[in-house]
Amino acid sequence: MQPRLQPQLQPRLQPHRAFQLQERGGLQAAQLAIVINDDDPASVAVGDYYRRRRAIPAANVV
Repeated sequence: MQPRLQPQLQPRLQPHRAFQLQERGGLQAAQLAIVINDDDPASVAVGDYYRRRRAIPAANVV
């Protein structure tokens, strides 16, 4: 048998709508930048893959 809460405590344990967090959108592709080390072939390969996969503009590659 579960213990019962006193009636005066029950309303305080209910979620209050005024304090619920709103979902926020993440960053868009145009808001991201990628740093790629041109002297490292692995960095170039991974950076290019990530840029294409996330549709990040080529102008955002540093």
